[in-house]
Formats: sequence, C-alpha cells, structure tokens
Amino acid sequence: MNPAETERALQELHRITDLTTPYAVRAAVSLGLAEQVAGGPRPVEALAEAVGAQPAGLRKLVRVLDGFFTLHNDEVGLGERGWVLLEDAVRARLDHANGYARVDDAWPGLLQAIRSGGSGYEAARGKAFYDDLGEDERLVASFDGQLAEWSGHWTTKLVELLGLTTEHVVDVGGGTGALLAAILEARPETSATLVELPSTAARAASLLTERGVRDRVTLAAQSFFEELPAGGDLYLIVQVLHNWADAETVAVLKRLAAAAGDRPIVVVERVNGVADNAADVASDLLMYAVFGAGERTEAEYAALAAEAGLEIAGIRQVLGALSAVELRPSR
Repeated sequence: MNPAETERALQELHRITDLTTPYAVRAAVSLGLAEQVAGGPRPVEALAEAVGAQPAGLRKLVRVLDGFFTLHNDEVGLGERGWVLLEDAVRARLDHANGYARVDDAWPGLLQAIRSGGSGYEAARGKAFYDDLGEDERLVASFDGQLAEWSGHWTTKLVELLGLTTEHVVDVGGGTGALLAAILEARPETSATLVELPSTAARAASLLTERGVRDRVTLAAQSFFEELPAGGDLYLIVQVLHNWADAETVAVLKRLAAAAGDRPIVVVERVNGVADNAADVASDLLMYAVFGAGERTEAEYAALAAEAGLEIAGIRQVLGALSAVELRPSR
C-alpha cells in the first residue's frame, strides 16, 4: 500500500471510530437544543439556563455540531441540517430521556460482552437492561412506544403471512400488546391470549382497551419460562428470542412445543443471511452488546429448535432480514 492509500485508510478509520459527533448529537438531542432555537437564535447564556446546562460546555458542543447549529456573536441558531434533530423519530431514538436510547449504554461493555459472552449492558451499568429500565415508568412507557412504532412498519405484512381468520392466537412475550391489537383489528374473528409478566400485562390491558379489542384477549400474567397456556391455534413469539442466549432460548422453545402440540409456532426475528442490510447487521451486534445474545442464522434456529423437539417448516420474509420462521414438531 502506497503512502497516499495509507493516509486515506487512516483518515477513514479515524472518521468511523471517532466518538465525538455521535455523543455530541445525543447530548444535543437530550438537551432539546434544536427545539429551543427552532424559532431563531438565542444567546448562549439564556439557552444554557433554559436547558439546564453550563454556557461553556454549550459553546463547545455547538461548535462541534457545526451544520446542525450555528454560533455567531455568542448566539446559537439552527444550522442548515438542524431541522433533522426536530424529527420525532430522531428524538425518540437519541434522547437519553427515552427508553430506547438507553440501549446505547451497552456499547462501553461491548468488549466485555465479546470476551465473556455475557451482557455488555450489564457489564457497563451493573444490572440487566430490562431491570434497569423498569426502575423508571417514564422510560418503560417511551420504550414501549418505540417498539410499537417499529412494529407498525411490518404488521400488515405479518398479518398477511399468518393468514388468520377465526383462529385463537397465543402471543408469547407480546409486550404491551400493540402488535396483537393490530392483528385483531385486521382480523375481527380472531381471538388471542397474551403472555407477559404482570407489570407489562397491566399496561397491555390498558392499551388493548384503548384499541377496542380487550374483550377478545385473555391475559396470562406470567413468565414465558413457565408452563404456557394450551389450546391455541397458533403460537406467536415476536422479537423475543434474540434477547436470550441459546440455553434460555431452548427453554422457551420447549415451553412453546409443550403448549402448541401439533399447532404451528411462528418465531418472528431477523434471520442472518436473509436479505441482510446494514441495519440488520448493526442490530445483530447491538443485541449482543445489550443481552449477550443476538440474531441467528437459519441453521442456528434449526439446531435450537431440534433441541426442543421442533423443526423448521418454512421461513417467509417480513421486512429485510425480519422473517417469520414456522416451527412444527420434529417428524
């Protein structure tokens, strides 16, 4: 490699490894700077008081974020790219006051996660992600909302793939029921059981009531590591298994197999190797950093399913690498 190529490679490496901008953007979003100056420039001192910051630190922050903000005559204004920080999706993902932004706290523990196979979040924060989140109801609510927003991008496709009519669906680990509510709204003859921990089940009851489908849902307030409700026509578990290591995943699959009998089990997860894109690859590493688990290949799911007496009956693409993996009892 010649000197010019070496220099370009080093510059690119610096660009992709420098943490200044990612952390600065998150700080600005968390402080709500864009909202404060959307109506016009404000003096640094007044802006600092409004957002609860130190003027000196604020000046340094907006200098780094040139283009997003302007700093002229000691007044901060919105730069030509600053409008993007006003987008709801950006604030939901990057504002540290929101639950989903807390997943980024796992990154300092990534090295430990890769070395040990454990949770990087736990290594960095001293407690598991959901335990940490559960200590603040506001964080939990915002996290639930972000998950519901994400599922909204592919719910219609999933409903089409499931082909439901009058079946009874058992949604295992279905959170606050946003996905289940959408399924029931699209299929008026379908009924369901939602399996969730008591605190989440209580929130689900409220959401399902708001959506007008509560009368068609039985709430099973329990862990999915316990014996699951039998008698369903289809068992659905959506973006749950990627939170768990292999041993726990097999344990959940065994519970599903026991409850479902010869009825289908549909696992909805990103499957590595199925239409991967950059976001799917990044999600895989993020799940590993947060939980010490992550996305899996078809072969890995097949191996885990086999341990639970199941086999893959088919895989259908939902969105990108997100896929519906149908499991049936092994022949």
